[in-house]
Amino acid sequence: MLVSRNGEETPVMSREIAPTVAGVLVVADGAGDPGVKAQLFRATQVALGVEPQKVIVMARKAGE
Repeated sequence: MLVSRNGEETPVMSREIAPTVAGVLVVADGAGDPGVKAQLFRATQVALGVEPQKVIVMARKAGE
């Protein structure tokens, strides 16, 4: 949609569509600890607003 102001047409956003998240992979040094892994899992789920089945948390291997 365009709005005309002072002879100039300016685009106006009529709606916003958020992208669909297919999945989230979290790789972290401390994720080998079950408590840390659970906290990372929950934080990711809440921060991004994704379903639990779309989140994977893995420990980073040494040297990677």
